[in-house]
Amino acid sequence: MTESVMTRQAPSVWWLHPAFPFGAAGMLIGVLAYGIPESMYQTYWRTPKFFGLDGLEVTLAAVAVFTFGTILGAGFIGACWACGVDGI
Repeated sequence: MTESVMTRQAPSVWWLHPAFPFGAAGMLIGVLAYGIPESMYQTYWRTPKFFGLDGLEVTLAAVAVFTFGTILGAGFIGACWACGVDGI
């Protein structure tokens, strides 16, 4: 009696993965907010510019941690899916 093993493939819809749109949007918004001159903040939003280099660093760090975590988590779940481990 031969036993057939069915291989499982992880679904691959990379463009739906949250790391890519969040990472791109977070970096773009952070850099643009940092690059806007204070005079534009005063003119258009009637507030001083509070988003300086510290804000940019925190924003990019948060984006990096989220992106790394989602990619790492997807890799772990994908590895478990391919091995047939359930219940995660």
